[in-house]
Amino acid sequence: MLLEELIRDFQINVTDEPATKYVMTGPFELIATMADGTKYLYDKLTETYRILPRDSHTLTDEEIKREFTIRFRKMMKDRWMTQKELSQLTGISEQTINKYTNGTGFPTIVNLDRICKALGCSADDFRYL
Repeated sequence: MLLEELIRDFQINVTDEPATKYVMTGPFELIATMADGTKYLYDKLTETYRILPRDSHTLTDEEIKREFTIRFRKMMKDRWMTQKELSQLTGISEQTINKYTNGTGFPTIVNLDRICKALGCSADDFRYL
């Protein structure tokens, strides 16, 4: 998908107010920075959007956990990975994986490493930078 198509879809589905900056963060994702500094993350595949935190250095523990949960679920979905499959690949129980996907649990550094290896990503992919 081209940047121009994502911008058009963003303007149709979120706001027709022009952004000061658009950045593609994936083949179907766009971050739009508005004049007031608000940043929207638009996902064309799900036609959903959310407002991103303004500053990664001032996130609360809850915001960090929420960001992890959102990104974790998206990575699993993007890779067509079920909780059961991830559990089998990592040795982490399905119950624990479920806690990570619903936001009631947060992985240890060891489990995060196992998840990163299984999903083919880095720990930074779970953080808001």
